This record gives sequence, C-alpha cells and structure tokens, in this order.
Amino acid sequence: MIFLNKNIPTKLFPYLSASLLAILAGCSSVPTDQAVTEQSKPPSAQTAKQADTATKYLPEEHAKKSELTDDVLFKLLVAEIAGQRGELDISIDNYMQLAEQVQDPALAERATRIMIYARKDKQALKAANLWVKYDPNNKEAQQVLAAMYIRNNKADEAFQQLDQFLNKHPEETGKTMQMLSDFLNRPEDKGTAFRVMEKLMTHRQDDAEAMFAYGLLSLRAGDTEKAKEIIGKVTKLAPDDQNYQLVYLSILEKEGDKQVALQYLESLLKEKPDDFNLQIAHARMLADLERYDEARAEFKALTVSHPDNTGALYAYGLLNLQTNHAKEAREQFEALIKKQVLVNESSYYLGQIAEFEKKTEEAIRWYEAIDNTSPNYFDGNIKIVLAKARLGNLEEAKAFLTKIQPQNQAQELQLVRVEAELLIEGGQLQEAKAIYDKAIGDGEDPDLLYSRAMLAEKMGRIDLLEADLKTIIKNDPQNANVLNALGYSLADRTERYQEAHDYIKKALGLSPNNFYILDSMGWVLYRLGRLEESVKFLKRAQALNDNPEISAHLSEVLWMKGDKKEAREVLNSALKTTPEDEKLLKTLKLLTL
Repeated sequence: MIFLNKNIPTKLFPYLSASLLAILAGCSSVPTDQAVTEQSKPPSAQTAKQADTATKYLPEEHAKKSELTDDVLFKLLVAEIAGQRGELDISIDNYMQLAEQVQDPALAERATRIMIYARKDKQALKAANLWVKYDPNNKEAQQVLAAMYIRNNKADEAFQQLDQFLNKHPEETGKTMQMLSDFLNRPEDKGTAFRVMEKLMTHRQDDAEAMFAYGLLSLRAGDTEKAKEIIGKVTKLAPDDQNYQLVYLSILEKEGDKQVALQYLESLLKEKPDDFNLQIAHARMLADLERYDEARAEFKALTVSHPDNTGALYAYGLLNLQTNHAKEAREQFEALIKKQVLVNESSYYLGQIAEFEKKTEEAIRWYEAIDNTSPNYFDGNIKIVLAKARLGNLEEAKAFLTKIQPQNQAQELQLVRVEAELLIEGGQLQEAKAIYDKAIGDGEDPDLLYSRAMLAEKMGRIDLLEADLKTIIKNDPQNANVLNALGYSLADRTERYQEAHDYIKKALGLSPNNFYILDSMGWVLYRLGRLEESVKFLKRAQALNDNPEISAHLSEVLWMKGDKKEAREVLNSALKTTPEDEKLLKTLKLLTL
C-alpha cells in the first residue's frame, strides 16, 4: 500500500535545526504554559547537530520570507519534540493544528503519515482530506484518502474517490487494485474493501488488468468460484497473456478438478506446443495425477531440449526419486551439484538415495555437506543420527542427537520420535513407548500417534495400534495413508479381513494410484481368498514401484494360486536386486517348504 511503506518510527522525528532554535530563542511571544514549555525543551546542543531541518515541513514561501510566526514555530517545535519522545497524541494535535492553520500540503502529508503510523484513523482521514485539498493533483494523496475512507468503513466515499481517480488516471489501476487487495490482511477492513472493489468493477468489465486484480481479490477472500469466473473472463479479454492463463489453471487445480485443469492446459498446448512454461506445467500436472510414466517421459524430454534449465532438471530428479528410480535421480542431482545450483537440496536427496541403496556411510557424507542455512539442515542432522544408529553406533548417535538444537515445536516433537527410534534400534521397546506416552499425554498429535502405532505393531500390541490410528482418522477421515496402515495391519495381523478391506478400499478411493495402497488391496484380497483379483492389484502395484515387499506378496499369492513358475521368477528377480531383504527371504523359505 502506498503509505504503509513509509512508517514513521518515533525515533525518526527530527529535531529542529540550530538556526531555527535560535529564532525560537529570540521570539518574544512564545506561549508560557509551563507544562507545554517543559515538553518543548530541546535535550541538548547535540540534538541540533544530529537532526534534520524541521522547516522542510513548512511552506517554501514562509521559509524564504521569514514569515514564521511565533505560534507556527512553537507548534512545530512541540510536534517534533513530542514525536521524538513518543508523545504521539501531543505531536498529532499540534501537526493537525498546523495543517489547518498553514494550509500547506507538506504539513498535511506529514500530519497524515504520523496519524496513520499512530493508528489514529479518524484523525488521519481528516488530515488526508486536507492533503488532497491543498494538493488536488497529487496521486498519492488521493489514494491515501481513499485508503483512509476504507479504514473508517466509509465504502461509498472510498468508491467515489477511487472511481474519480481511476477515470482520470487509468494507468494507476494495477497499483490501486493492489492497495485494495492489501486491505484483506485486516479482517476489519476486508468487507469494506471488497464492496469498494465490486462497485469499481461494475463499469470496468472490459479492463483485463482491473478484472484480474478483482479476481485475485476474490481468491484471497476465499471465494474460489467467483475468482474462477472472473479470471476465466480475463483469459478471454487477453487471450495471449500467459500469466492470466496460468493463474486460471492454478484456480482450476485449487478447486480440485484436476482433469478439467488438465484439459484446459492441453488446449493451451495445442496452440503453443513448444512453450516451455506450458510443457513443464503439463509434466507437473501429470505427476500430480500420479501418471508417473508419462510425467517422467515429459520431464526427460524437457531436460534434453532445455539442458540449462535447472528447474526442469530438479523436478525430474524429484519425480525419479518419488517413483523409486534412484539411479536416474542420482544423475540429476549430481548434475545440479556440478552446475553449483541447488547444492544443499541435491545433497539432501543424494543422501536419501544412498540410504535407499544401503550405502549408509555415503549417506552420512551427503547429509554432512548440507549448509546450516538450508531448510533441510535440521532434517539432515536427524538422518545422520538414524544412519549412525543403523551402523551400530548407538552411543555416537545419541551423543550427536544431544547437539541438535530445535527451532520450533515441530522440531522438538521430531527429536522425541528420533530418541524413541534409537531406543527401538537398541531393542528397548518399552522404554521407547514410555517416551511416546509422555510426549503424547492427553493430546492427539497425529505424527506422534502414528509413530507409537508403528511401535505398537512391533510389540504385537494391535489394540494400541488400532486405537492410535483410529484417533488420527477421527480427526482426519480423509487421510489415505493412515486408512491404509490400519487396513493393512488388520489384514496382516488379525482375521478381521472384511473390516480391513473396507479401510483399504476407502484409502484407494482417495489415492487410486498409490502403490502402497494397491499392494495392501492385493494382500487383503488374498486373505479373503480372492486370488485372481489379488494378483491384478499386486501387479499394478509392482508396475508402479518395484518394491521388494510387493514382490514378496505377489510371489506368495502366485504360488498359492498354483502359478509356481511365475512365483519363482518374481521372487528370484527381486532377490537379485535386494538379496538381503527380510520379507523376500521369509517368502523364499515359505515357498521351499
């Protein structure tokens, strides 16, 4: 907003210059009120040396002709010294009197800004009116006056002021709309600002810039449907403006109908098939829709056609990491480090890849390379602790943990979970549970509850696992991952197969291409004796992610279905990649009995 960038801290009130103080000293008719006089005394001669000249707030003709009356000088002195001392009411009162008496825009502006800073909205409105009166062609004064009308909940007056202003200065439309948008940050101004905007737009429907600002204002106000309608019109008013198109696309995505958003984006791509921004948006949307193979193909093509675009390279690396293509992801992140771009982020993800590849010491080196200014610094240190524990260096891991300084409550809770993990790693399950019990208390923190639920599974405490996961679901019934965890646990550790199926079915409806959930559905169908259906889901899961647990499940179901040759092929192929995986070895033992 125009005036909000010019806050006036009280310490910035300048004292009067030495020359003006000398004039004041020679005045014979300075008011003698003792209380005011005491407040007006300058602290010392040093003040005059350090200060700006207060006369800059007086009309130029007054300074030139030495027409500074005793009363004007005295009020100016009181206003400045009172402001310096934090006595804003005294400063405001004197500046208001000066603004009315001297009738100069500089003084009116000074009075307006001080009153805005002091949050004296009524006085600021009065001063802003004087500012516009004394300087009617000042654009900033007119916008500030409109802003103060809004602050004082005077929508009609604000509209009239801005309507006249924009009719005369259409080039100021964008700045004015941004000013109105800024008022949404204050709940008490929000309704007035929106009413003003609506009235302004009634006869500006063909102004793309104004309509765009109106759409953004609607979006910030939480009216997504209205924003979609308005910005949809904007894209027709300015069909070649890609910024408008991409904002409209983001609104479609925000509404949740990603298929409609995809269709709109693809219609734009038909007109501009080589547009990089549209291409990368398309690839990202395919990834959001969990159409991973198509997304990977598009990102790969973009990194070839635009080898210097690090954003595409980074996004491709993340997608490869997400879809368990560790080798390809490593290539992208190492290329970024070689280019000296996104080094901290790439080091973090290379650490994750090394962990996935069971290269624990390499993972530690990558995490140690993360700079302490990086958002991933804390999480990298946590991963170092866990990696040291996996190497068997529990005492070293615990010592490292004590050196980590949390910066917020979320990090404090994460340290709790890590401390419990170290105890679990050392086989101290009851002690780990005690850590979680203390941290959770009477609360319902979902992360802590989930962590305790996973510990409960290790302890064979299915009752506790079920209770904790159901608490999370009660507060977040659309949490697909927790629904899946509960369903899988019931399918794997109890005989409540139909109940397990219901949870997993709901999870799959929320996330239909999640390979973990597809695996769970295959497993519960196996438990229900529906082997043909089970194999279909497990093969879909395996096509999305060649995970050893999925391979173990698929080989077991194929074996029980009678397809023993295929079962051996699936199992042997998985063992070549991860020969020490416990689930694969357990399944191998089962199939050779």
